[in-house]
Amino acid sequence: MTIRKKKYIVDLDARLRILSALIIAKNTGCTDGTTFTAMIKMAAANAGCSVRTLQRWLERYINNGKDIQALKPSYKGSEPKAKTNRLFDAAIKIVIAYRKENMTLTVPQLLRVVESEFPDFVGLLKRSTVQLYLKRNNCNRTQIKKDTCDYREIYLRYRKKHVLDSVQCDVKELPKGLITDDSGISCNAYIQLCVDNHSRKIISFAVSTEQKVQLVTDSIKSLVCNLGIPKTLVLDNGSIYRSKILARAAYLLDMKLHYCRPYAAESKGMVERVNLDLNEIENDIKHLKNISIEGLREIVEIWVNEHNNRSHSTLDNKTPNQVFDADTFPRRFTTPDIINTAFRIATTRVIGKDGTVSINNISYKAIVDSSKGIYVNDSAEFMIDEKGIVYQVLDVKDIRVIEPLNLKSCPQPDYKTDSDNKAPADNACDKPAKTGGKGQGHKQRPDEVNTCPPRYCMALSRDKARRDGTYTTEDEFVRDFNSKFYKSTESRNMARGPEVASPYAVQSKINNDNNTL
Repeated sequence: MTIRKKKYIVDLDARLRILSALIIAKNTGCTDGTTFTAMIKMAAANAGCSVRTLQRWLERYINNGKDIQALKPSYKGSEPKAKTNRLFDAAIKIVIAYRKENMTLTVPQLLRVVESEFPDFVGLLKRSTVQLYLKRNNCNRTQIKKDTCDYREIYLRYRKKHVLDSVQCDVKELPKGLITDDSGISCNAYIQLCVDNHSRKIISFAVSTEQKVQLVTDSIKSLVCNLGIPKTLVLDNGSIYRSKILARAAYLLDMKLHYCRPYAAESKGMVERVNLDLNEIENDIKHLKNISIEGLREIVEIWVNEHNNRSHSTLDNKTPNQVFDADTFPRRFTTPDIINTAFRIATTRVIGKDGTVSINNISYKAIVDSSKGIYVNDSAEFMIDEKGIVYQVLDVKDIRVIEPLNLKSCPQPDYKTDSDNKAPADNACDKPAKTGGKGQGHKQRPDEVNTCPPRYCMALSRDKARRDGTYTTEDEFVRDFNSKFYKSTESRNMARGPEVASPYAVQSKINNDNNTL
């Protein structure tokens, strides 16, 4: 076995020319560690050798008293077929044999084993050389990963073998000002997705205007009822996922909650990739206003069905639905009573100074326990069952019923206060809409018109109507789409109240009339 050496590596002058800039920077000390490392990488790239090789040349130059002769190659000859050492072939064969015997041995471990067993090989092999020959013989780390992944490709080594083994969850927040509620106020929109790790299928989703625990529990409850109980839920560290209510539901249904490392989106890369595809809808509607939450939910449902029925190259050009249905591994199910017990209506309240909370306009005496980390003026989690009984969640295994307070009605005073003589305050809905600001709480103006229609969302809805056989003409489709996707003008005007002219607008109109006269 031979090693082909380039002439500039064998020549002493060529080595000195490559290292001259590095030696000057090392002697003057005018560069920091980061800059010097960048210089070594650039010099190695220009010379066509590894960074480790240049580092060895510098170490040899410095250890020999900065003698230039130390850069002279230790082997003889510069021909392409020149041998580096008569023991080189034997050493490489032993290293390859040991790697095939135990694929978990790293290159430094292999060098230590060979040099310990054969003292004549000490200093003969270098890490970069060993890595090169291991790669040529398919004994590198990439081949190790392929062998340990069984039937899976290396880029799918984190894929589970069966459906519902691992479900990745995430909440996507849409830009502010898109959604309009029933009162005509713009609000936020949140989309909760649950993606199966094995099939890449979106097995559950939920759309809401509030990022609360109920958004997550509703989505997971739908998953458990329709498809089965997953083994593991992969979550981030958001407050809605760190809830005691979700932890209690996972405890009752024997689900494991796996929280990713903070600021590491690659830990749940599959659902993040689905969120990237979901940007198709976000980019199509981010310039719009006055969208109804029902219309957004319908568009997301159509998009989810399109995603689950689209072939993926990583699934051998199969659809997520086909891969999900093809897996015959038995799934776990439970009774509806246990599901309703695990996923009760969840809410969060702040405990007042008097130790009470108000739920559905009823005051309850909350439980304050310092051992559980529950204090006054602190938020606590509560659950409501189908009978209206309120529970306070103290821990995953500790929930207690709290009773409503029996407040006696106090007689009203028969005298008038100063506030009775004041004029009644205007309702927030009767005030004119603000002209500035597009964030949450901004009321839409009647003259706000969506000039650019959401053509991609319309295409999704149009294709679904054609598949269902409900598509007749384009005009009727556009009329029906607008009625579902947007809030009606009448409801906006009713929510906004009567229009009140601005004093600046009145003064401007008077000035214009005077100028015309």
